[in-house]
Amino acid sequence: MISSLSSYNSEIVNLAVSGNLVFTEQIDHVVMAGSETGVRLMQISEITGDKICARRNYFNAAGSTGPSRSETSTASADRSRRVT
Repeated sequence: MISSLSSYNSEIVNLAVSGNLVFTEQIDHVVMAGSETGVRLMQISEITGDKICARRNYFNAAGSTGPSRSETSTASADRSRRVT
């Protein structure tokens, strides 16, 4: 799957900070096997000192979105990863 990835770009739409939390709304643009798609997601990063200690991604599990697709979300998924 990764070998068919020819391009990746992350577009930050909005960014906010509250205490040690960084919130980003972003669109990850991917070209894989000649097909381009965009995935809109929300990422929350927890910062301790100068390190990211945890990161969670929330996205539309119903499929990909892009600049031309509807902004409606029918479902969401929590993809959490704790960094040790």
